Amino acid sequence: MKAKLLLLSLFLIYIVSLSRLQAQGPKGALQFDGADDYVFFDYNNRGITSEVTVEAWVKTSASKLQLITAKYDRDGERGYQLVMRDGKAAFSGRDGSGTYRISGYSPRVINDDNWHHLAGVCKNGTWSIYIDGILESQSVTGYTAVNLSSNAPFTVGNYYLVNSDYYQGQIDELKIWKKGLTEDEIRSGMCQAANKANPDLVVYLKFDEGPGATLTDHSSYGINGTFRNMSSSAWVTSGAPIGDKSIYRYTNKWNNSLELITDFANFSVSRADNAIAGFHLYQITAAPSQAAGLPSAVGIKEYYGLFKIGAPDKKYKIWFKQYDLPCGEKLYRRNNNADTNWTAVADTVNSPVMTYHSTANYGEFAAARSSNQSSDLLSEYVLCNGKAVMLKSPKAKNATYLWSTGETTASISTSTLGTYTVTVTTDGCSTVYTMVVTNSECPTIPNVITPNGDGKNDAFVLGDVEPFTFELKIFNRWGKSIYQSERYDNGWSADGVPAGLYFYNLKSSRSQNMFKGWLEVIK
Repeated sequence: MKAKLLLLSLFLIYIVSLSRLQAQGPKGALQFDGADDYVFFDYNNRGITSEVTVEAWVKTSASKLQLITAKYDRDGERGYQLVMRDGKAAFSGRDGSGTYRISGYSPRVINDDNWHHLAGVCKNGTWSIYIDGILESQSVTGYTAVNLSSNAPFTVGNYYLVNSDYYQGQIDELKIWKKGLTEDEIRSGMCQAANKANPDLVVYLKFDEGPGATLTDHSSYGINGTFRNMSSSAWVTSGAPIGDKSIYRYTNKWNNSLELITDFANFSVSRADNAIAGFHLYQITAAPSQAAGLPSAVGIKEYYGLFKIGAPDKKYKIWFKQYDLPCGEKLYRRNNNADTNWTAVADTVNSPVMTYHSTANYGEFAAARSSNQSSDLLSEYVLCNGKAVMLKSPKAKNATYLWSTGETTASISTSTLGTYTVTVTTDGCSTVYTMVVTNSECPTIPNVITPNGDGKNDAFVLGDVEPFTFELKIFNRWGKSIYQSERYDNGWSADGVPAGLYFYNLKSSRSQNMFKGWLEVIK
């Protein structure tokens, strides 16, 4: 009995581990050349009759008429196709009425060589096209006897009849449902993997098989496609924003944050520009396969991504907190899965919460521990004529401090030139900050003189500098020079000039530093 329980436990562990290994967001996509290549499947209608939804992630810069996918029989007056023309998208077909149906082309142009989600829907005689979860165009036919079953083959990248409307660009995550999805259903599923056991999902192409010449259907039908006029070199790394779990919000008033909460972290977006139409946040439950720029992918249990629907100049704020995050962790970012390099954008030196401001429409984020000790140049201090300055370390909760002088306070006073370091340690993680103390002239310059013979403020006297080390020029309000001395002796008392406002230029003969300002003469 114990042996059977052990075998059952090992089997369950294997299943859970396998599911986590398989859940890694987008891996691959197919690059279509727009000349003659496509993927051929079969003639099965997969239970589609009066309703259908076709979804796909696409990335193209072409302006031609091009077929993303089709099961369309023109002569048989039935079927559907997802198309683009002049960078605009539409969903069209025939419903058995003898009339060609089309949603209308989207006002929005998306041949910008970025990833976009398309969804074509036929439901209750209404043909609709969505881009990135937003309804772009719709045609209400009023026809109720819709029949979309056709004798045409299902293809990806072209209409099966020989023509020149081959798709040019990349395609990923193509799904076909035998029902008309609602707007919320489209939005809830577009940035995450689908449940392939869903009986309404009749085509599910993940595009993750490469290399090879077969495109696997992960739906319950399992009818795979074969390459036509294309080689295994058509497989590319996908940059589509797809995770294993996602959340979304579409609004015109971003007065609350959108939070993706997992077992390990809170990944949120806030302070979004109200011109942003929507956000999707997604989670990928595995370490990233591309780790260049990360200190180590070991220990990363998951990473996160976002997809913004809006103009590329609209701002938002990323707020990230990983539970039990040790000091020394950094938040790394890349544009998408096709980007091989990660870049650090925030850290937890002073706070367990990491924030990052951005305008990008795409982004993926991972938290990783950096080395135990890092070093940063904090600031440069100027020592004025030998007077002591106060060197201050960054504030950190429950921190200890060790200066290069041996002192252990948060700040120290010094009147000695040189380079100083302070090691700030929090939760076992140390960061070294460097401060440089340099010398400079810091003259005290009066802005009022009262030459009345009382011995107080009778002359323009520079303090904290040696005599004869500055050149002085004084101008009236019209820019006319009224006094000049190459080696000023602190003796100018406004003789022969009326009371009023004047301007000075001081130049050090030692450092060549310039000091400019105003001076009021009161008589």
